Amino acid sequence: MLNRLALRNVKGQWGSYLLYFLTVAFTVSMLFAVENLLYSKELMDIASMLSDISQIINFSVVLVSIVSAIVLGYTSAFMVKLRSREFGLYLTLGMRRGDIMRLFATETAIISLVAIAMGFGFGILVYQGLMGILLKIMGSSYSFSFISIKGSVLSIVTALFIFLVSSLFSLRYLGKATISSLLSPPKSEKTTKHIYFWSTVLIISFGAMVGLFFNTYSELEKSLSGENGGGNVLLMLALCLIVCFVFHFVLSRVLFALLSGNRRLMGKGSNSVVIKNLQSRSTSNALLMGTLSVLFLISVGASSIAVTEKAINDMDIDKSVPYSVMAFSQNKGKSFFSKVEEITEEYSEVKSSYSYSIYTTGKCEVSRVIKGAKESGWMDYYMALSDFNALLEGFGRKRVELEEGEYIASSRYREYISNVEFPETELDGKTYRCIQSSFSYPDFLNKAVVYIVPDIALSGMEEVIECKVFSCDSVPLDILGFKDQLYGVKEKGDTVWSRDAAKYESDSTAGVLIIAMLFISTVSISLSLAILSVKTLSSVNEDKRNMSILRSLGVDGSGRRRIVGTETLVFFILPLAIPLVLSIPISSICAMVYRSWGMSDMIGSAYITTLLIDAFIIIISILYYFITLRIKLMAIDRSERVQ
Repeated sequence: MLNRLALRNVKGQWGSYLLYFLTVAFTVSMLFAVENLLYSKELMDIASMLSDISQIINFSVVLVSIVSAIVLGYTSAFMVKLRSREFGLYLTLGMRRGDIMRLFATETAIISLVAIAMGFGFGILVYQGLMGILLKIMGSSYSFSFISIKGSVLSIVTALFIFLVSSLFSLRYLGKATISSLLSPPKSEKTTKHIYFWSTVLIISFGAMVGLFFNTYSELEKSLSGENGGGNVLLMLALCLIVCFVFHFVLSRVLFALLSGNRRLMGKGSNSVVIKNLQSRSTSNALLMGTLSVLFLISVGASSIAVTEKAINDMDIDKSVPYSVMAFSQNKGKSFFSKVEEITEEYSEVKSSYSYSIYTTGKCEVSRVIKGAKESGWMDYYMALSDFNALLEGFGRKRVELEEGEYIASSRYREYISNVEFPETELDGKTYRCIQSSFSYPDFLNKAVVYIVPDIALSGMEEVIECKVFSCDSVPLDILGFKDQLYGVKEKGDTVWSRDAAKYESDSTAGVLIIAMLFISTVSISLSLAILSVKTLSSVNEDKRNMSILRSLGVDGSGRRRIVGTETLVFFILPLAIPLVLSIPISSICAMVYRSWGMSDMIGSAYITTLLIDAFIIIISILYYFITLRIKLMAIDRSERVQ
């Protein structure tokens, strides 16, 4: 009997359950895709390289699952409140409370199971899409990826956990609610007091938000130039989020109260009804508005930063491992280099190679101006200009010209050479001065800083490191096998780098991080919009009364619908507008990072990435808006038919 009634209620209340259904299906699809990605063959092959990141993503999945369960429980509890009068009548007619709880649990189970099934179906497509993104970032060609049994089982367990926890919220409410509380109308919303005080806070917070973004931009420029370690940037970003929250919190409290004081605006059409309704609702939901604005801003920023991180990693590899294979040895003898060359030729054809040496005076005279160098036992390392130019020309870079008595300080670490004035030094009886300190040259040595000097200046120095680089025509098919063999021939004092292995590891890490940011951002946006929709729908009983009054005053159906649509639209726009506008300075900050690192061709991608994220947020928001509006109008229409 209860099962048939539950099935009939699901069919009859399908429009009201659409919000819950959509949120469950979308959340489950993302969880299914990410869980399968984590346990896919492609990622299991490189699990040792991504152990720390995999732990972070697993933690993110757990955190998102808990938050999803709470949000969906909140949504489920709202569905009960939306039907509180119906459940109150059930109790009045003699139905036992336990039967009502089982009835609602059965309805929720039916909706959830269908949503979970559809979520898994859509999740397979999302999984293929995410795998395609990951393989593209890793430089591999796309091929169909089979789902993981372990990932699928974990997804099912996670989905059931979300369903069970979310159901507890609504069942707890039904278990405690009295007949009078179910049948009585909701309490009216409070209005804002002390308008002038809150208006002053609003102006101050807006000015602080604008000032902080400009200050963040300035601090980031200093950080990129090596003037500070970046701690101020993180502080500025944290303050931006706090001020953004305060601004939206206050905006929700005072905006419509201020608008209601404008007689011309209130006198036009149905503005007075819309503004008065929004005034009470936005005031009571000010905390929610502030929180949602911060979540939207974090989603935009995190995704943009993840993509920027990938571009910076690519450029860093171009500098740190400019040749296919680079070998360094402090041990005398050539056996290490011959083994490296032999292994390299097994996996890829060696096009050319070049040998050179690194020298030292055994002292820390030039490097002493670098903070902490002397205390750490650094020595000055020198490289012949002829070797440096030969290596530069090996991949199309211009030669460097030095006059007698000149040297260059080169490092791939900006902090070691920015704002550092290198001293004159005496080499082979002659004085040499630094004419350039640069972090733009490739790193041809496994040391922090190397000094490029004319060949004649090396006379009398000790040769401490032998080096050999190899250029290959193709990428090894088995990069991980190549890396294991190559790194296996090292002894103490030997170092070997593989450009392809370094890039593969960097791309894998960046790819997983990007997908993690996309996962967290998309689910956060979906859950935030679900909360916003629920809070919007929480006023549906008040809307019924207002529409009944407007109907008695002669306002036609289209006019009443327009009022409801306008109220709902403004409620959705309020926490979204400023974060979307702030995405412009966020993309400008990413563009500045590209420009600072000499990646001018990537500047456009910073803005494109932000536009894509904004477009996704807008599309999802529109979808939730129309679903929310549909549920509202259906509830109002049912109320009017009863009347």
